[in-house]
Amino acid sequence: MAATTTAAAEASPSKPYAANEALVPAARVKLTIDRAISLTEKLNVCKNQRNPNNSNSTNGNNGNGNDTMQRIEIVQELDNLLLKPQNYVGSLSLQGVPKTPAKAYLESYKSMSGDLPLQRFLIQNGDVSTWKDLKRKEKLQESEDEVRAALNAYTDVLLFSGKSYLLNVDKKTQSNMVREDALPELKQVITSDMGVRYLYRNQLLTNMEDAKAELKYQLKAASSSGSSGLQYDAIEADDLLELLTEARKSCDLWLSLIDPNDVRLALETAS
Repeated sequence: MAATTTAAAEASPSKPYAANEALVPAARVKLTIDRAISLTEKLNVCKNQRNPNNSNSTNGNNGNGNDTMQRIEIVQELDNLLLKPQNYVGSLSLQGVPKTPAKAYLESYKSMSGDLPLQRFLIQNGDVSTWKDLKRKEKLQESEDEVRAALNAYTDVLLFSGKSYLLNVDKKTQSNMVREDALPELKQVITSDMGVRYLYRNQLLTNMEDAKAELKYQLKAASSSGSSGLQYDAIEADDLLELLTEARKSCDLWLSLIDPNDVRLALETAS
């Protein structure tokens, strides 16, 4: 994969950055969620128009055939978007399991007073072994979850400056940390940053799994409510819309950690 950086990253080397092409898979996830929400909202509109107890519903049989066809098309597209493979990663080559963490991460270990070289080596080596085990498990999970693979395509190639980082605290707290020699090590900063990204990613994964399960439930319920195939009028979209909305919130939180210009460019490329 080409080692390109964005202008924003070059201007602010203290911020983590990655090639914009690595962000395109996540942008495709965002566009899928947005489209699914739009379709679900339309499905609710169709439901309300056919509901005789709704004051805004359409009376009579005029347009009922077109309405049914619209509902069929919406449900079929939702099925394709949420329950069928989307190939978010496309032709992008995903990173395998690295042999070691970044050099800056390894060099960030500081010996404490009284530490022996062997102690430091054992601690560092144990951390690296645990890190590699987690990475192997993560890669196995990617093969089973396209959304996970799409977001990991970006976080796996994030680069962190080995010289500086942004400390998001007020001036008084920062001064106290400097005086007390309590500034976080680079290793802690990287771990914290990645932890937040994984937190938002995992929220999104849960939201998407819940949305898929809800759609499957609605399709199953609609198929068993009549003897003449899938009863599209029986599909309730309120819960699905709520779950998809939560998924969009989680996705937006994950994207909020990335430069807005990079996100905009990735969305334009993915569209």
